[in-house]
Amino acid sequence: MQRIIRKTISRLSIFYNHIENYWHGDQNHRILGSLIFFIFLFSLGLIHLNRLGLIHSFIAEYVPTNYFAAIVISFWILLIFEIFSLIFILPASVSSSMVKQFEIFSLILLRDVFKSIEKFSEIENWANLSTYFYPMVFDAVGALLIFIGIYHIKRLQLHKNITANQDKQNQFIEIKKVLSLILTGIFIGIIIFDTFLFINQSNVFQLFTLFYSVMIFFDVMIVIISLRYNLSYMVLFRYSAFTIATILLRISLTAPAMYKALIGVSSVAFIYLLTMYYSKYMRDFQSAKN
Repeated sequence: MQRIIRKTISRLSIFYNHIENYWHGDQNHRILGSLIFFIFLFSLGLIHLNRLGLIHSFIAEYVPTNYFAAIVISFWILLIFEIFSLIFILPASVSSSMVKQFEIFSLILLRDVFKSIEKFSEIENWANLSTYFYPMVFDAVGALLIFIGIYHIKRLQLHKNITANQDKQNQFIEIKKVLSLILTGIFIGIIIFDTFLFINQSNVFQLFTLFYSVMIFFDVMIVIISLRYNLSYMVLFRYSAFTIATILLRISLTAPAMYKALIGVSSVAFIYLLTMYYSKYMRDFQSAKN
């Protein structure tokens, strides 16, 4: 039975490699870049036609009338692609996938800035305008602080195998590849579900909230699986801390506007301190060992 499981994991790992190689390939990047560009132009054209009243009423109810909505739509598509990139980074490095989560969250904040700008042209009274202005400033500053935090985390990052045994290390990576495939399927399902909600004009665009909720459980699974290969306190604490950071990001997505950026920045600060002292510990440990 164990042999069958290992063989299945190995085959799924090979399948994953083909998908990952294509996703990170230059051709795919050109296709995705062109797709986002044409979606932006198409959205602008559709919005303009709707403003002129040239779209059938059945379709018009799904099409916004503010030109800034085209930017928000483009950000939505970009964020979806970024989440797929996050999924494909996970097997290579858990710490790199954590940084990718911060990158995605900073882009979510920037998207929210454009959503606030979208409201500006619809409001003439400053008292009402301030309702969107202050959250916009918080989101913009929060995104900048997260950007700065990501830079410093990347400078401090120290990648180290979870085990000195290369065969066991490869097994750990293969298991993470299988988890990434499962996560890909779940995310595609979330996209389909969100599309269904949009068509039915229900509580739509829960895409990122649902995904980060799922990520929490996958992070916990990685923590548990890592115990098979390394029982050290430092590894357990580090992996568990990544899970805490994901939980904070998930909470921030549904937090009031003023707190969303603050919680996100706090999560980045938490991982920055973790990375700084973990890297220091590993260097000191290596020096003492030598």
